[in-house]
Amino acid sequence: MVLFSLKLKGISMVETTRNLKIGIIGLGMVGEPIRRWFVEKRGFQRGTGLFCYDADPTKGYFDDYNLADIIFVSVPTPPNPDGSCNISIVESVVAGVKGGKIIVIKSTVPPGTTEGLQKKHSQHKFLFNPEFLTESQAWEDFLKPVRQIVGYTEKSRDVALAVLNLLPVSYYQSPWLASTYKVRGHTATEAEVIKYASNVFGAMKVSFGNMICDICEGLESAPGYKLNVNYENVREALGADPRIGPAWLDVRHGSYRGFGGYCFPKDLRAFMMSVEGLSKSVFGMRKYLLLKTGQFFNALWNYNTDLLSIQNLTVEDVSRHDKEIILAKKKEI
Repeated sequence: MVLFSLKLKGISMVETTRNLKIGIIGLGMVGEPIRRWFVEKRGFQRGTGLFCYDADPTKGYFDDYNLADIIFVSVPTPPNPDGSCNISIVESVVAGVKGGKIIVIKSTVPPGTTEGLQKKHSQHKFLFNPEFLTESQAWEDFLKPVRQIVGYTEKSRDVALAVLNLLPVSYYQSPWLASTYKVRGHTATEAEVIKYASNVFGAMKVSFGNMICDICEGLESAPGYKLNVNYENVREALGADPRIGPAWLDVRHGSYRGFGGYCFPKDLRAFMMSVEGLSKSVFGMRKYLLLKTGQFFNALWNYNTDLLSIQNLTVEDVSRHDKEIILAKKKEI
């Protein structure tokens, strides 16, 4: 078993991973794979080395997470009415953690949240470990992550590698492991930006694919053009370029065109609101550029909203993952 040094409450301890006690707050799409990992792959047992809690009584997780040394927080961060990210549930559960713990935020939160929690609850050490799971195969994605990033604050930097050692190995890891190729350290705020930027880029690429598809279909059908052009052939060639890749270019993936799901719309809106707030705190050219960035994101949002509207759908329709509702309402383009 791998040994590592873990500093908590000012005391340096050498522990085996089995001697550490793990807590998980929130057993949904993000938290459940964490639980399975520690039970099925690391040999942890509920009630002795693993403590799980979820507010949903039907799930049956009521363990005392304060018995843990390291607590993973994977609770919902729903949108506020203005689209900004609501972190009140994260703040509430953190306030209930007693003593001095290592708290790993898994929930998607705006840049600066982890640092803010660190300042407010200085008895703990806060890390941010973003998830990059797809809803259809969350467990498989958790086992084989493309990236494994544990972002740290100045206070939690000394425990980031210990937490990383507990998680599945990836080609790109942060802080780093000797067995991987990429050696890089990321702050918690960098990790928060990486999470949002990944989903915003996904939304942007879905929209780009739809734009190119409409151009191809226009060239094929418009009077005066009637050219032989098939978007599927164009898409295949675009995706063959490793700098572009095939992901998110299948515009008819699923039952509608445009981006939806639990994450893309929510995270785009939340990131837009973060950029808007940031633009109010800077001046000169930086302010101008941030305002332009906000306008670009807003145009991306409006494009997708209009694309859905043409199909008689709303963002709310495609965010629920209720295929029956979508099929009942949708009009073909």
